[in-house]
Amino acid sequence: MSRKKRTTQRKHPRLVAILAVIALLFGVSVTTLGTATTAVADTGGYPWADAQLLNASDYDWGYSSCPESDTGCKSMTYRLNGVTYGVSDPYGYYLRNCTSYVAWKLVSQNVAASDVRGLGNGGQWYDNAPSSKRSLTPKAGDAAVKPGTTASPYGHVAYVESVNSSDATITVSEYNHHANGTYDTRTGTPSALGFTKFVDFGVTAGSSPPAEVRPTVSNTIPWNFTVLEGDSGAVSHQDGDIGKGAAVTTYNGSQQAFYYDATGGNLRHAWRASGGSWNAETLDGAGGGSGRMDGNVGINPSVAVYGDSIQVYYYDAGNGNLRHAWASSTVGWQFETLDGDSGAISHFSGNVGSSSKVVTFGSTLQIFYPNLDTGDLRHAWADANGWHFENLDGDSGSIAGQVGGYGQAVGSSLAATVVNGTTIQLFYYQSAGDNLRHAWYDTTTGWHFENLDGDAGSISGYDSSVGQNPSVTYNGSLQVFYFDATGGSLRHAWTDANGWHFEALDGADSAIGPNHYSVGLYSSAISGDGVNIQLVYYDQRWSNLRHAWTDSSGWHFENLDGLGGGPAGRVPWDVGQFPVLTSFGGSLNVFYYDILYGNLRLMQSQ
Repeated sequence: MSRKKRTTQRKHPRLVAILAVIALLFGVSVTTLGTATTAVADTGGYPWADAQLLNASDYDWGYSSCPESDTGCKSMTYRLNGVTYGVSDPYGYYLRNCTSYVAWKLVSQNVAASDVRGLGNGGQWYDNAPSSKRSLTPKAGDAAVKPGTTASPYGHVAYVESVNSSDATITVSEYNHHANGTYDTRTGTPSALGFTKFVDFGVTAGSSPPAEVRPTVSNTIPWNFTVLEGDSGAVSHQDGDIGKGAAVTTYNGSQQAFYYDATGGNLRHAWRASGGSWNAETLDGAGGGSGRMDGNVGINPSVAVYGDSIQVYYYDAGNGNLRHAWASSTVGWQFETLDGDSGAISHFSGNVGSSSKVVTFGSTLQIFYPNLDTGDLRHAWADANGWHFENLDGDSGSIAGQVGGYGQAVGSSLAATVVNGTTIQLFYYQSAGDNLRHAWYDTTTGWHFENLDGDAGSISGYDSSVGQNPSVTYNGSLQVFYFDATGGSLRHAWTDANGWHFEALDGADSAIGPNHYSVGLYSSAISGDGVNIQLVYYDQRWSNLRHAWTDSSGWHFENLDGLGGGPAGRVPWDVGQFPVLTSFGGSLNVFYYDILYGNLRLMQSQ
């Protein structure tokens, strides 16, 4: 049976197209193949089995008032007889569909919620999962995938409860196999059940997961919470999916923030004076003068103050280019395509600039960004003679290749800082090998390169998948934070007179912090007083924003937002991705993304 396509009524219309693919039709199979046997039970423990049937032909179930177990159910809605019902689970799937059940089942087995989101229709889970998780051999705890066909294009997904080696059968539990939103189990060979592919999330079915205690909200530092953009009730009153990947700086005494508007495909700009009100505008992407363009621009901006000017760099996703905007106290905003097109300033063609980091170094601007076509790390710098470009790392012809020891597939995420005005320090992810690379530059000896962490030959000697989304600050020594995908932890590397040191800061059983779940995929760090560190990062397991800081007694940790609780303004749903930590007006400011509602949130220490 197929599900009729419909328009999903959502708070943010920009998600309709995405959700039509990701969550619209979750694949239903009504035929039991071969000699497979079926056992129908009650709910399988699935917490939203009581969701009301709204439309049988569209397989819609929902709530007129969201339950405590799913406070964000109305992120996807359905209108029936003038009543708006919530039909979404916390993972972005329709309630009582096969995908919703398997996502819930995996999370109940301690799989991070972020790992089960965005996998699409049931038949797409294998193709949309990371290659490291794909398998053609079933294992207890896997997601079993029945790919879509012409007759049933959306496929189906179930949870493998057990594998019987004596007769090569498996037992799966599932929802909506009978197109009625109910739970059942089936036993048979994979081929008889229709499952040909499997996704291994690293859990073992049949065993009891460790007892979990939901973390509590801390109030060590008092905070204020604001929705800055993305909702009609936000400070800006601008509705849309806004705020993913912000860049923030202070310029001429005002706070300046730049971020992506996924609804309009624009670069947004917000600013305020200390103690003043926020102003906001669409800076690029909607056409206009001074070099503005009409296109999908603004992804992953970076920003720096350079003399009397503010300089912003961001990705043009439609053309695969790096865009550049700048303004000063005397000249308004100007725009250009810096790299990635024959007509760009560089005259170089390639898919470049999907992320970037910019720093000022002496009298120069220095910007670093990936070339997705070749896996190189690009480097551009501006001086009195104009712009210059080179491949810094990624192949034998790059600067790293010329001095020996280049990496491959480098720079997709990166962090940069300048130390004492004398060296550029650059840290970036190498996806070919899952390492953290380190490059540094001084005016006397030039560029140097090393594998800092992630394999037996790196400085750490730690062989693991590390280095995604690094952040860096300097407090007399370099302090680097990044994700350890193998350990599910936030890694910390730092230097002193004795060289580099490494530790699991939070998330792993051996970590300093108390959180023993998967944390640290996104982080941001500063050292405002030059001594103590302030750090914010995303907790993938509980979908909340965490905070760590140091003082004379060591590290301290707290949960900031995403768990609900007081004071007013905290929310009980998935927030905290893409955090940016700054200091402004005598307080800590954290800008971060609300993934459920597509908002840019701001919290400020009191």
